[in-house]
Amino acid sequence: MAFVYSLFYDQVLACPKSMHVDIIESDSFIEKKYPKNTETDFKIIKNPRSISQESIDFLLVMLQTLRMYVLIIIISFFGFSCASTFVPYSNEWKVKDGADTFYAGIFSEASEKSILTGSVSMKQRTCIDATKAISTSSKISKYLVDAEKQSLTESELTELRKLIGNYRITPVLLECQPGPKDSFFGGSDWASCQCLYSFTYPGGRQSLQNDIMKVK
Repeated sequence: MAFVYSLFYDQVLACPKSMHVDIIESDSFIEKKYPKNTETDFKIIKNPRSISQESIDFLLVMLQTLRMYVLIIIISFFGFSCASTFVPYSNEWKVKDGADTFYAGIFSEASEKSILTGSVSMKQRTCIDATKAISTSSKISKYLVDAEKQSLTESELTELRKLIGNYRITPVLLECQPGPKDSFFGGSDWASCQCLYSFTYPGGRQSLQNDIMKVK
């Protein structure tokens, strides 16, 4: 055992000073051979263990890997949190300035070209333009019928579209928002969107209900 201590001590003396470590002294043999007033800046311990450079490199790699996984978990967590902040607009009637006003939340998608280019401004513009096409009076019939919880056949819905088209309703764009993402790594911003439109129906909500009954 004394021979082992002697070898270890001689090895430590050969190391650069910056690599010395504090070690707790023990064993009377060591105290005799290497007194406390030695010029070295460390003490000797019993059963010392040397750490190779390969072990240190391995530990550093493991720590970096662990940090990467922790970062991924944090990003994923915030990604799902961000995804849950999307609140869709509702399709509903409200009374505004004494008149029945219908609010429609219309979904659409950006053009394929804008998605391929990755331009956020282009995706936003093309997606909003697509909702404008859907919001024309000849296509808003379904939103109105769904809000009234009415069930119409395809032919009845076609007749209602013609009737509503004659009113030349002009929806007003109020605001838009990018569509929901499944996660932080989900679809790009504005690849899909929803815009909120409002418009008044000639004669109000009761008139719409009467028109629905006409085509049934």
